[in-house]
Amino acid sequence: MKIKEYLTWKKENETFLNMLETEASILLSRMNEVFLVLDKIIYLEGNNLPTNDLQIFFEVGYSYVFDRINETKIYFKEYFFESKMLLKKYEVLINYLMHLEDYIEALKEKEKLTIEVSTLFDRIFKELDEILKKNQDFNLSILDEYDLEISKAIKFDKDVLTTLDIFALAYEEM
Repeated sequence: MKIKEYLTWKKENETFLNMLETEASILLSRMNEVFLVLDKIIYLEGNNLPTNDLQIFFEVGYSYVFDRINETKIYFKEYFFESKMLLKKYEVLINYLMHLEDYIEALKEKEKLTIEVSTLFDRIFKELDEILKKNQDFNLSILDEYDLEISKAIKFDKDVLTTLDIFALAYEEM
């Protein structure tokens, strides 16, 4: 397992993670169960109890938080010029984009991502990215409109679970 690498990464990003925590950012809290599962696996590793499944969970979880935190840092530095106020203002849009990215990955895994749906998601990503890049004002109702469009294009499938869904279930089982 890459426990030492993860702990080093966490230490290197401690200031940024603490800032997100202090600001009560949903961009950090959305991953709470992933961090909790990683911490539990580290604890179990210390007691020589890891299994192959736990190793896989650790690799997936670490990769997930690594990518999402780095993505958040890009928004913070490049889109918002390290403004906590702008990050807070737009975090709901970033969270929505991350949720859609997670959902696309889950659809791909289940081989349920159609060209039509992919095109819809691409359009939504571009529109939201434009708002973020230009720091434009927005109304939260835009997310409801997107949800309506998505619900028309995709039928709900309880078997399509995102990484966050899987880690939430894993945390309940631990």
